[in-house]
Amino acid sequence: MSLSPYPTRAIKQAIARVRKSNTRDMLVFQVKDAGDQIKRELNESKHRMGKAMQKAVEEQKELLALLHELNEVTKQQVDRLKPEEHHP
Repeated sequence: MSLSPYPTRAIKQAIARVRKSNTRDMLVFQVKDAGDQIKRELNESKHRMGKAMQKAVEEQKELLALLHELNEVTKQQVDRLKPEEHHP
């Protein structure tokens, strides 16, 4: 999964502003701004990843419950459909 176009473009523009800085003060400001943008995107990305993992765990729990249900139903059906034993 890659970044959406807007954050990538905004960060690249911030880096371009760092390149164009004419004074030390401007350089410090632009570097801080670009770094802050990248940190924000990293945090948002971690948040999205956490939510995706949480959803995947919930899906796995549901699938395991369904697998358990299938197992129980199968056992019941096997027992129900067993041929009757004939004793001579």
